[in-house]
Amino acid sequence: MDELHQAVAPFLHASGGGGSAGNQGGGGGGYGPFDLGVVGANDNAHQANIDGLEHNHSQARKEWGDLRSSREWRATERHFQLCEKRVGHIIEKTRSLYRAGGLGLQINDEADIRRGIDAYFTDLTDFASNEQRLRHIKQVQDCIGKQNSRIWLEIKRLIEF
Repeated sequence: MDELHQAVAPFLHASGGGGSAGNQGGGGGGYGPFDLGVVGANDNAHQANIDGLEHNHSQARKEWGDLRSSREWRATERHFQLCEKRVGHIIEKTRSLYRAGGLGLQINDEADIRRGIDAYFTDLTDFASNEQRLRHIKQVQDCIGKQNSRIWLEIKRLIEF
């Protein structure tokens, strides 16, 4: 018996002697919760179901592997790694300005800086294009610490929240 079949067998072959707690029939015929003919009537049907599931799982795993190795996937991964790197630079710039006393943040822990900036960037996946996303990150980077910037005031509010 293969590993998958061993794992699901207790659920497929549940049976009881008389009125079990899982008995859903009224006659006390000894049916367990899964032996009501819903999954299959015999071991051959059970094996066919398991074989079908294994095939579907194998096919899905192959499709996932093909997707992850595609040029588009790799380009998207690189783009979001670049975004994360640039957001990291923003966090470090903000921390540096905070340590120098130039931001006037009312916080008890520098971890609040990362939390607030991460909160500000939660919508990065909502941009229509990679270029728009990178422009937005650059715009934010240029606004850090500028007291008259609407973007900085929003980030500051999130950091101090």
